[in-house]
Amino acid sequence: MEYLCFNQMDRRTTIVRLTDAKGGAEGVLDTIKHYLHHCLGESVSTVVVFKRSSIRDMLKIAKKVRGIIHSSDVIISSSIWTSSLLGLFLSMAHANPVVVARESTDVIKRYKGLALIKYKVLYFFYLKDFKIVAQTKEMSQNLKKVGIVSTVINNPYDFKNLRFGDLDMIKKLNEPYILAVGRLIGIKGFDLLIKAFYNQNNVKTLKIIGDGPELSNLKSEVSPKHLSHRVEFLGYKSNPYPYMAAASICVISSRMEGFPNTLLEMIELNGHVLCTKCVEGVVDIPVISTCDASVASLAQGLIDVFNRPPVSEALRHSYLKENHSIVHFIEKLNIYV
Repeated sequence: MEYLCFNQMDRRTTIVRLTDAKGGAEGVLDTIKHYLHHCLGESVSTVVVFKRSSIRDMLKIAKKVRGIIHSSDVIISSSIWTSSLLGLFLSMAHANPVVVARESTDVIKRYKGLALIKYKVLYFFYLKDFKIVAQTKEMSQNLKKVGIVSTVINNPYDFKNLRFGDLDMIKKLNEPYILAVGRLIGIKGFDLLIKAFYNQNNVKTLKIIGDGPELSNLKSEVSPKHLSHRVEFLGYKSNPYPYMAAASICVISSRMEGFPNTLLEMIELNGHVLCTKCVEGVVDIPVISTCDASVASLAQGLIDVFNRPPVSEALRHSYLKENHSIVHFIEKLNIYV
């Protein structure tokens, strides 16, 4: 995956993040920033906008957002909150930066009731000249239901950013294991995975990397099944890639996703990847196995993946290059030309 590099351009790009949390959306923004700066020679900065409820903090946020608008030629956001804030202040500003609003999740599909109404209100502040990026056709169609016109661009992937660390150490310290990575929240389906893991005997250890509010509930799920010695909660890891590379099976167990960026990392590093049908399009990925987001389907999927040969590195890399290249993502934005 070689980059096609261009000459430096006199343009100021600001990457706007809602918080300094580490997640899929933030990973995409980091990938975009890395490519723009290190390959295209763009001037790129990152600004974190913290969401707070107090008036004092809101005034700080307002000042920060106005500063971003007046000091940037291009602004890239991956949060409905930051994108709506940009729209609100741009409507009152004498500035005209290009705004790329990448949707990080399918809120129309994911939320209901008052939560959905809240997000629909936020979409009201999107400006018509925003460049809206949807991750899938389904997401784009759902956005159209609330009057948002978007362009579908697959999530960008940059394998050069992966930091492997001491892979030999990981292999020496561990028996064969199943690996899952993500924030410990209900929608990620770790409870389903733990139950499915209990129903298979091929691999004796399940490692879960990540933290979040569901940790205590997940530990409670483990205890009655006497799995405490077999299920390891490793917490947040800034560099999970050696674990992905050394795992017997990498699993995405989500009930629903915008598109799981962790899946692309797993494809890069491992030939045994299982993913639930958590979003449109995963069933069409030829280098992974898929299953329903249910205990029975996950359990059978783990058994099937374990018993088949690994997908070759050449096939996996070819898929990523053709479908998730950061070069193609930037080209489709039609800004950095």
